[in-house]
Amino acid sequence: MKAKQLEANLHETLPNWDLSALYQSPKDPQLTADFAEASKAAKLFKEQYDQQIESLSGDELFAAISQYEKISECLAGIATYAYLQFVTQMNDETSANFYQN
Repeated sequence: MKAKQLEANLHETLPNWDLSALYQSPKDPQLTADFAEASKAAKLFKEQYDQQIESLSGDELFAAISQYEKISECLAGIATYAYLQFVTQMNDETSANFYQN
């Protein structure tokens, strides 16, 4: 088979997921807001807990872990969206750039 035919066949067999449960598009304002919030929360977390974990009480450690989980979950959602956006549109340069960033 020729390369173009293989590419066409691959395109037809790639999954096509509805990603709208995560974000509407790579330019979704909610995605931008979530990333900004996660970045802000991560900086605050670093300021609050850097070099202090071993001196935290049990309740303080629980609070730190809870904050970390919220940051991690938000970033995981963004990363999942970027990955799935890319793998379903591998030939699209915009999707590739979004995933890399």
